[in-house]
Amino acid sequence: MTQGSHHRLSMAANQVLVVGNRPNAVAATVSWLQNRGVTPFEMPGTWPIPTHPEITDTARRIGAHTIVWVEQTGDLRAPTVSVRGVDPDSNAVLWSGQASATEYRSSPTGARITWLTCHALHAAWGEPPEGDRCR
Repeated sequence: MTQGSHHRLSMAANQVLVVGNRPNAVAATVSWLQNRGVTPFEMPGTWPIPTHPEITDTARRIGAHTIVWVEQTGDLRAPTVSVRGVDPDSNAVLWSGQASATEYRSSPTGARITWLTCHALHAAWGEPPEGDRCR
C-alpha cells in the first residue's frame, strides 16, 4: 500500500542530502534520485543518526536544497518505509511518501526494503511505480 503527495519536487541538478536509518533504503534513494538528474549526497554514517542541527548544518555547507529523510519503521517482517523532502531553511515538508508491506514474511530482506523505498518515492513524486524495478 502506498500514499504520497508533493508541494514542490527536487529539481534536476539540485543537490540533496539523504539521511536514513537503513543503509539499503538510503542507497535505493540515492540511485532513484540520480536517475532523475538530482545530485544526492549521503550523510556519512547512519548509526547513530546525527542530530537535526548537524544534518541541517551539513545540508547548508554542501548547498543542498532539500534534506531527504528515509526511514524504515514497524515490524521488520511487514515494514513501512517513509520518505520526505524537507527544505533545510524553513523545515517545510516539500514532498512525502510511504509504502507499507501488506503481508508478513518470516525474515526481512534488503530487496524488500529497497522495493518499498522506491514505491514510497514514486508515490511522493506522483509517478506510477514500475513493477518490481527500482528506477
